[in-house]
Amino acid sequence: MTKQLLESLFKPVIHEEDGVYWAEVPAMPGCFTVADTLDELRTNIIEAMQCWLLTAADAENYRQNNRRRICRVRPAVALA
Repeated sequence: MTKQLLESLFKPVIHEEDGVYWAEVPAMPGCFTVADTLDELRTNIIEAMQCWLLTAADAENYRQNNRRRICRVRPAVALA
């Protein structure tokens, strides 16, 4: 996914506090970064969004694979 597409789809919100910049992506819970300059912030937030998407895809893949395994498991029968 291109940088421009990421920024247009997920809309990072940029903040400045005491000369330090930070950005968050409301559509991606937990996706945020900090930087000393706006240029550095833009690079960092793109990287953070890419990592977030990869992690989300891995998590979904894990859930799908485990769901299949769980469906195949049969409860044990207790022998008296």
